[in-house]
Amino acid sequence: MTAAFMGGLLVLLAVKYTGLGQALVLPPSIQQEEAKPPEIQPPQPIQMTDYETATVRVVDQVGPSVVMITTTSLVEVKDFFFGLVGYRPVQGLGSGVIFREDGHILTNYHVIENAEEVVVVLSDGRKVSAKLIGADPDNDLAVLKIEGKDFSVAKFGRSENLRVGQMAIAIGNPIGEGLKNTVTV
Repeated sequence: MTAAFMGGLLVLLAVKYTGLGQALVLPPSIQQEEAKPPEIQPPQPIQMTDYETATVRVVDQVGPSVVMITTTSLVEVKDFFFGLVGYRPVQGLGSGVIFREDGHILTNYHVIENAEEVVVVLSDGRKVSAKLIGADPDNDLAVLKIEGKDFSVAKFGRSENLRVGQMAIAIGNPIGEGLKNTVTV
């Protein structure tokens, strides 16, 4: 008991004579000023690399000619015991590019394969029915035709002018309007 009393007395004396029990007061030169809100800087333009600038330029030029293609196909519905019991519609999506002013569109054959109905969504949001003009399943190519005017047309280069290792840019709508005009470089 005496040891506890002596320990408590030592703590009291230490607090009193060392100033540990007093509030901390900073000298006037160190006292903090009233907090000011941070200055908001206007956004600075992002500097693009030459590579990015070239990609953006291509997308700006070709992007308006890229279309989304929606298809409706009928697939067989089979029952284990009764066999074929009917058909049900299935929706499909893909991309294409307008390559002629009269509304010809190049796409992949697998996009329109077995389609009962093909609708093209233009970059301005117009929806137009499309007709299959020709297909090359072995090379996975198809040509569609839409009626109308004022189409943005992609300008094509010549593949023999390209070299292996050169940059290629793919623009499309791989999974619908949620990823409109995605770019792969």
